[in-house]
This record gives sequence, C-alpha cells and structure tokens, in this order.
Amino acid sequence: MGNQYLKQGNKLRRKIINFHRTDCNNIGDIICSPLLYYNFPSETEEVDIMQITGQKWLENADIIVGGGGLISCDFFERKMKFIAENKKSKAILWGAGHNDWQISDSKFTYPDYIKKFDLIGLRDYNQDLDYEYVPCVSCKSHWFDIKYEVKFEFAIFGHGAPIRVKEILEVASKFDNPQFAFITNKGTDDAAFGKVIRVLGEAEVILTNSYHGMYWGILLGKKVLVFPSSSKFYSLKYGAEICDASNWKLKLNQAKTYPEALEECRFLNNKFYEKSLEVTCT
Repeated sequence: MGNQYLKQGNKLRRKIINFHRTDCNNIGDIICSPLLYYNFPSETEEVDIMQITGQKWLENADIIVGGGGLISCDFFERKMKFIAENKKSKAILWGAGHNDWQISDSKFTYPDYIKKFDLIGLRDYNQDLDYEYVPCVSCKSHWFDIKYEVKFEFAIFGHGAPIRVKEILEVASKFDNPQFAFITNKGTDDAAFGKVIRVLGEAEVILTNSYHGMYWGILLGKKVLVFPSSSKFYSLKYGAEICDASNWKLKLNQAKTYPEALEECRFLNNKFYEKSLEVTCT
C-alpha cells in the first residue's frame, strides 16, 4: 500500500485514499474521483471500493468515499458500512448518492452509517437531511469547456446489457426521419470520457438510462429524457424528464435546459474541496 505518511514542514500528513468503483468498464464510475480534479497536500491513491477486505485499508489514512451511486445499493452496502464503522482517521463522503433498485421519487431513507462520516456531501438534492448538496465531481472535467457543433437530432447513451437499452431504441425508431448517435458507457480512461462527451455534445436531445448520461447531458445544456432503473434518477437538482415508451413524446415537449448547471456544479465542488482540506489537514 506504500507509505502512509508524507512529511510536510514539521508535520506528518496522512495518506488520502479515495474509495469508489474503479475495477469496471463504466466510464461514469471511473471518472468520478475527486483526486482527478483536485490536489491534496498528501500522497493519494484511488482504490476500488470492492477491494476492501480488512482494516489494513483504513489504517493511518484519511478516506474519501465517492462519487457514484454507493448508498442504499445492495452491491456496495457492506463495504460502505465497513468503512464508516472502522475508519481510523477522517472520512469524507464526496458526491456519493442514493441508488436503491426500488424506483421511487419519494424522500429517500438513508442508512445510519453515513452519520459517522466527518464531512458529508451527497449528489442527492433536497432530501431534508443535514448534509451538503455536492454534485458529481466529473463536472470539473476539461471536456465540458469545449463547444460542440450539433450534428444529430438526438443521441442515445446506453448503460448495461442490450436488453436495458432496447426500450430507448424503440423510442428512437418513432422519431420522424431519425438521425441519431449511439454510444455506451464502456470505457476506462479520460480519452473514452472525451468521446462520450463529444457525442452527447453533438446532439440536440439525449435519451439515456444512465445517471451520468443524464447528468452530463444537463451540464452540456441539452434536453434529456431518462429511462430510470433506480432511485438515483430522482435526486439531481436539475431534473431531466423521466419517461417510458408510452409518454416520451409528451416528455420531449416538456424537456428543459439548464445553462447555469455547469457553473453551479463546479462552484459547489470547489467549495467542498476547501472544506475537505480543513478536515484532512487536521
């Protein structure tokens, strides 16, 4: 695991480990680490949250957990609870979010373990809890600073197995003279992320069953139609239109754009970064 401390002045600074989902071929998970966009006065390391097998990962290190849909998801729940209950130093939740497979737009129920974190910033908006709203840190990417020429009426951004994208393709086939681009969330590096953002940026409307497809589309100033699969689609401040094959045309007419979203999401992450330095440097 390398050296746990770096010396700065007369102080020994703890290493910072960022736990999120990294051992996968999902560009949304790969690109949501705060360590990709901010510098810390310590040695840092990204670790796949599913690799945690014991307390050795938590000793002599400050912890950042997030981003990604890590909360109330059966796949991650044991790991999240283990981190919260066994942390040895400071622990921060940064841009993590609710992800219950039970689809609901009602107020979320959060596990008690999140209260054990020293600083809490979740990507879920307006849930009446005592934490900060901190959208996914991928908004800090330089790819959002490029102006993309619109070339397609719409783009489909698919997540998961082909059967999960089937409904979106059926909707797309009902467009008049459809001209669209299709791309999936497969990818493991910044170049793959750039390709995704370019495709989304070249479309007028985005159809997606991906949380990050929804989020990135909004950051790009696009109209977005979402085909939801869990609670995570109902908690973003700038809401996309939730739809299915029966009401997509109505939802398309109702879809809005949010030109202020990118600037605000970056501002909120910058502010949270300053707070994270206060926590990890004490």
